[in-house]
Amino acid sequence: MKLERFAYFLAVAQTGSITLGAQKSFITQTAMSQQMAALEAELGLALLKRSKSGTSLTEAGQALVPMAEQLVQCYQAIETFADAQRHQPRSLTIAYTGPMEQQLLLRAIPAFRAHHPEVELRVRQLSMARIGAALEAGDCDIALAIPGEIPLQQMKHVTVMERPICAAVASSHPLAGKNSVTLPELTHFPVILLQAGANRRASSQIARWLMGLGWTKDALRFADTIEDQLLMINLNQGISFMPQGSYPVGIRLIPIVSDTPILHHTEAVMRQTTPLHLQFVEQLRQADMAERHP
Repeated sequence: MKLERFAYFLAVAQTGSITLGAQKSFITQTAMSQQMAALEAELGLALLKRSKSGTSLTEAGQALVPMAEQLVQCYQAIETFADAQRHQPRSLTIAYTGPMEQQLLLRAIPAFRAHHPEVELRVRQLSMARIGAALEAGDCDIALAIPGEIPLQQMKHVTVMERPICAAVASSHPLAGKNSVTLPELTHFPVILLQAGANRRASSQIARWLMGLGWTKDALRFADTIEDQLLMINLNQGISFMPQGSYPVGIRLIPIVSDTPILHHTEAVMRQTTPLHLQFVEQLRQADMAERHP
């Protein structure tokens, strides 16, 4: 039983004519008549009523229409799926900026490779100032960034990580022994932020937020990179705000007590949304959920 005959049958049913159905299907009227006769013979059913005034469906033909539509749609979906699989990339380049994203990748990559051993994965660490340009230029396929850092509308943005923000202090800091702190307690200490060039939007937003809470401009100190920021915290040059996670020895994270939860989000930004891209992003989301809910 040939699938194309059901597509021809639907063309006749939709146009109400062998001739018009043949034109719609780009075959001759004779060929369409032969295809319909062959389908009726295969099914052992009369599907069409032929008369001088035109062609109409029998009761069996009317009942067959929705089933034929489902059959043709399923076949088209299979063709689309197969085509997407044939044209899937065989490699993915992932760009990230800091240690939180690095830890997320370390958790997600083994599981992804177990399902896709044929895919070559490449990982690049870039500054926040460069990661958006790298994605736009095609130098990476997926970029992990803070929401708003890559404001390219033609890209697909998916949240892959959500963590509470903690106060990050040196292990020798006066607050290091506390189990939790409030924001007013933290206003007595300088805050170390990333330079605006390293983290354009987030840096200015955080600075405005801090000054609204009571910090002065003089209390804001800046680092060029995330690594410099962690080093300055370790040297007790100030505190910072970091998402919950693992950090170098000498840095202590203290939960912040606040009426409104303060959350850090990481999003995956993609130039394409092939099944492979989406599967990798889903693996990132699952890795984050497994970490938060072991």
